[in-house]
Amino acid sequence: MGAYQYRLLAFVVCFATSGCNSTDDDDNQNLIMPYLDAGPVPSTDAAIQATPESLTLTLEQASFAADSSQQMTATLTYDTGDTDDVTSSVTWSSSDEAVARFSETQSGLLDGIAPGQTSITAAYDGLTSDAVNVEITPQPGVLTATPNQFAGLPGDSVTFSVQEMAGDAVSDVTESMTWTSADESIVTVDGHIATIIGTGTTQIVGQYGAQMVTIDIEGIDCQYPANNGQIAFMEVFPDLFWKDSYLPDGTQVNFSMRHFHCSPRYADKETLIIVLGAGWCGPCSRMTRDILNPRAPELVDMGAEILYLEAQDTNYELATSRFAYRHIGSLIDQGPGVRSGELDTQIYTADSTLMDVPGYVQGQPIVTGFPSVWVLRKRDMRLIADQGRSNYYLPFELICADPEADWSNPPPPPFRSNCEEGDEELTEPNNTAQEATRIEPGVFEGGICDAEPDFYRFTIAGPWRARLEFDSSEGDLDMLVYDKRSEQPVLDENGRALLSNGTGDEEEIVHENAAILMIYGYNRTSTPYTLTIEAL
Repeated sequence: MGAYQYRLLAFVVCFATSGCNSTDDDDNQNLIMPYLDAGPVPSTDAAIQATPESLTLTLEQASFAADSSQQMTATLTYDTGDTDDVTSSVTWSSSDEAVARFSETQSGLLDGIAPGQTSITAAYDGLTSDAVNVEITPQPGVLTATPNQFAGLPGDSVTFSVQEMAGDAVSDVTESMTWTSADESIVTVDGHIATIIGTGTTQIVGQYGAQMVTIDIEGIDCQYPANNGQIAFMEVFPDLFWKDSYLPDGTQVNFSMRHFHCSPRYADKETLIIVLGAGWCGPCSRMTRDILNPRAPELVDMGAEILYLEAQDTNYELATSRFAYRHIGSLIDQGPGVRSGELDTQIYTADSTLMDVPGYVQGQPIVTGFPSVWVLRKRDMRLIADQGRSNYYLPFELICADPEADWSNPPPPPFRSNCEEGDEELTEPNNTAQEATRIEPGVFEGGICDAEPDFYRFTIAGPWRARLEFDSSEGDLDMLVYDKRSEQPVLDENGRALLSNGTGDEEEIVHENAAILMIYGYNRTSTPYTLTIEAL
């Protein structure tokens, strides 16, 4: 403040004070006059006048989404350095109001309209601000993570995918996500793959721009039942593990007895059916393709899981899980069941570390041949049914319906007819040798439509051939030359039974003279057939 201003202030203060506290005019005049002698006092307007010099615009984010808003601020700067907020006094302008325009009710509020770019300016009392470039981005959609939760044992991994839905548009933003773990002692994240390394619950958080998605994670502390490491009837199955097993669609997963016993993935399961087979083994293929797989959907609905464990490949070498996937797939395509190979077998040790034990299962005393088939009860992981204790294949439906029952001596499986009306031969009944249908060379249609075999009798002087054709994917049929007196197959000159029991769609026997032919379903299977008898 200059000298004139101080004197003017003193004059005003003193005049006001004298006017209020004294009635002596002479005293007032004496008090005022020294200040008036100091010289002329400039006008008040001239003393406080400042000139506007510039107009500046600010906003928090120069890029924001359509259908959202940003408040802009206009600041007026004077030549004295002083500033004023003139947001409500300026005239706001957007170069492209189709992209962004200002609110009509709130000064400086910029509304995003559509994706694009625009320039913002403001004018005040002859001043125009520098332009501020603003980008309007597409409206963010809703993020959806798949899966949105995961529970597993230490060592398990899961791959996440994330989609953004904006209106009717759906886009995969997985590769653009940034993931972090809330507790790296439980789960770690590499890219979009999370691996459980400990037990407990936590979350992983994915961020895409300003959007976030969270996924609940649980590391399971599995207490597997105590066992002696042996595979035996009514004993707890060893704590085995197969890394990178295959699901029917080719997805690779870790599968183990612990997983089956503890993982939420198998929460709805009560039994585990294990088929130990080999790539070179015809009866194994028959068990997988013709017996178990046709029943698999029903068994799965009953709470069963299936493990196809391939012991050896077609070269009699230990099978990999990759071989198991390809071989089982060639038999049943994407039929239910996990595929694992014995080369990849591991076992948990006392300190819960994994040890490689290739060929462990096929080396157990319980394995006397292929296929070996067992059923495990999930609640205690005991082996409750063994194919080796039955003359038939296991009655899977009965076992899965009541896993608490005694299956030490399994009954024959329930018979399932695959015949339609008219498939049965017209000469029924011919289910015993005494009832055998008399035929001549020719072609005959029939079917194994119940649990009993079919018998045919014919007399041909000299050699003959019998050919049986059927659909082995529906039911595997075999045939033999029957000795009525011994009730056993006729033996050839080398003491071998005259029978044909392959695994394809055709069986054939060549013999001579009169004979009784018996046709039957392997392990009580059923299907129509065509029988051709010809003299040679």
